[in-house]
Amino acid sequence: MVRSIDIETDKMDDKVARLLCQLKEGKEFTKGQVQEALQFYQSIIDEKKALHDFCELDGKNINKDNATGHLNKELQQVQVDNRVLSKEVDYYVRKASESATIGNTRQFEKEYEHSDEIKTLAAELKQAHLDLQFTKQKLKESEDIIENFKIQYEKQRDENTPVKMQLEQYKSEKESIKSQLDKITKDYEAAIRSLNHYKASSADLAQQLEKLRLDYKNEIDRYTNKEKLSRKIYEGAEHKNEEHHQHKEQTQPKAFEKLRQENTQLKEDKLKLSEQINELRNRLSVLAGHKLTDGNPAIADLSDPFRPTNIAEQFRQLYDDEWTCAFEELGVSFERDEEIIDFLACIIKDIDRFCIRAGSQQLEHLKYFAKLVIQDPEYQPDAKEEKGNKVLKCDQIIPMTRAQEELADKMLKDFRKSLGMISKTPLLVIFRQASKSIKDKIGPKPPKGLEDFLEKAFELIWVMKMQDPAMEFVWSKPGDNFDKNMYTHYTKRGSKVAQCIWPAIVLHKAGPLMSKGVVQGN
Repeated sequence: MVRSIDIETDKMDDKVARLLCQLKEGKEFTKGQVQEALQFYQSIIDEKKALHDFCELDGKNINKDNATGHLNKELQQVQVDNRVLSKEVDYYVRKASESATIGNTRQFEKEYEHSDEIKTLAAELKQAHLDLQFTKQKLKESEDIIENFKIQYEKQRDENTPVKMQLEQYKSEKESIKSQLDKITKDYEAAIRSLNHYKASSADLAQQLEKLRLDYKNEIDRYTNKEKLSRKIYEGAEHKNEEHHQHKEQTQPKAFEKLRQENTQLKEDKLKLSEQINELRNRLSVLAGHKLTDGNPAIADLSDPFRPTNIAEQFRQLYDDEWTCAFEELGVSFERDEEIIDFLACIIKDIDRFCIRAGSQQLEHLKYFAKLVIQDPEYQPDAKEEKGNKVLKCDQIIPMTRAQEELADKMLKDFRKSLGMISKTPLLVIFRQASKSIKDKIGPKPPKGLEDFLEKAFELIWVMKMQDPAMEFVWSKPGDNFDKNMYTHYTKRGSKVAQCIWPAIVLHKAGPLMSKGVVQGN
C-alpha cells in the first residue's frame, strides 16, 4: 500500500506542479492537464474518505481474545500509513501554499474569467486545501483513539490474567474431584464384588455344612450297621466256638482261622471308622461354631478361656478352696459358724450388686462416647489453619438406625468382654472403698485367707457379668423346699432349707443350670 502510494505521488506530483506553474506564469495549458489535476484531486478525496472510515473504527467488533496478534499488526500498519499520509498532506498543503495562494487564485480568475473549468478547478483546489487540513486533524484524532484503544486493550488483558489463572485452578480442581470420584466408584464396585463373593461363600459354606452333616449321619449309620454285624458275627463265632471248640480244632482249622481273621479285620474297620467319625465331628464343630456361638449363650465357644462352663467350674473351686480357708480364719472374729457363712454370703451378694451396676455404667459410657464420636465428630485445626486452635463442630447430629444401634451394641459388648479384665483391679479398689461390711466386722486389715477369697470372687463375678447375657446367681431362702436339682446338702439333710451356704449358677436369668449350690437342710 505504501509503495503504490509513493509511485502515484511521484507521477501526479510532477504533472500538478507543472500545471500550477503554467497557471502562475500565465502560460497556456491543455484540457487534458486540467482533467488529470481533477482526477488527482478526486483520488485525494477518496483516500481521505477511506482513511476517515478506517479511523472511525472503535474496536467494538474486534474479538480481543482470538485476534490479539492480528490487531497489534493492524495497529502498527495504521500508524505507519497515518505517518505516510500525514507527510503527503503536508507536502500538498505546502505545494498549494506555494503555487496557488489566494491572490494568485484571484489573478487567475481575472485572467481566465471566460473559462468555467478554470474557475471550477480553483474552487476545488481551495476546497482540497481545507479538506487536507481537516484530514490532518482527523489523522491526529485517530492516532489518539488508537492509542487509547491500545491502553484499554492492555488493561483488559491485565484484568483477564487472574481470571485465566482462576479458571486453570478450577480445571485442576475439577480433574482432582473427577479422579476422587473414579476412585470412590472403583472402591464401591470392589465392595459390591466382595459382598457378592461373601454371599456366594456363605451359600457354599452352608452347602458344605449340610453335606458334612449328611456324611456324618451316613458314617454313623454305616458304623452302627458294621458294629452290629461285627458283634453278631463275633457272638455267633464265640457261641459256636464254645460249643464246637474241639470239633473245629480237629475238623475245621481253616474255617476257624478265617473267622478269626474276619474278626480282626472288623475290629480294624471299627477303629478306622471311629477315627473318621472323630475327624468329621471336629470339622463340623469348627464350621458350625462361629454361627452357633454368636449371640447364643447355650453354645460355648471352645476358644474362649472365660466361657460359662469354665467360669462355673472355677466358682465351684472357689467354694472348695478359698471359701474354706476364709471360713477357718474367720472363726476368730465370729462366735458361730452360721454368722461366718452369712458374712461370706453377704460378700458374694455385695460383689454381685457392685459388678452389675459397674458393668451397666461402663457399657453405657462406652455406647455414649462411641456413638458421640461417630454421630457428632469434631475437628481440631492446627496453628497454620485459619481458625487457629478453635474446635470445629457441626450443629446437625445424624441419628442411627435400629440395625446400626444393634450392631454397635454387639460390637461394644464384644469389645468389653475382650478387654474387661483390665478393669478388674481398679474396680476391686473402688469396691473396697465403697463396701463397709468388711471394715465394720473385720477391721482395716482382714486376714490373708479372706483377701484371697475376695479377689478371686470379684474376678469371677466380674467375668460373669461381662457375658452376653450375664450369668446369674440363685439363692435359696430359709424355709424353701429343698430342690435336689439345684442344690446339694452341706452338713445336714432335710426337705426344707435352713440356710443357703453357696448359690447355684445359671447360664442366664431363668436359664439352664451351670453349677449347683449348697444349702443346710432342716
